[in-house]
Amino acid sequence: MLNPTPLERMVDNRGRLYFLPDTLDMTLEKFRKALADPNLEARAVFLACLLRNARSDDVFFLVSPRELREMWSLVEGRLGMREEFWCWLMDSLKELGLA
Repeated sequence: MLNPTPLERMVDNRGRLYFLPDTLDMTLEKFRKALADPNLEARAVFLACLLRNARSDDVFFLVSPRELREMWSLVEGRLGMREEFWCWLMDSLKELGLA
């Protein structure tokens, strides 16, 4: 069972998401639009940022396991210290038929 961060704690008083670096001043609405960008490379940049910086439960608040699997080849290798975790989780989700 997932336990995502409550929305009121996911954003600050300006509506900025907790997991974004200071250089990305985006609201939840703008970030969701970026995750749906038709340009797959642009979408991958934001997805990789999400995977590197957000709690895993919060990741699945914003993208489905299926969406993550579809974009995996574009984000793999961009996840820094979280790479091993996400590789393990993607393999586990695949084995369970969830991604």
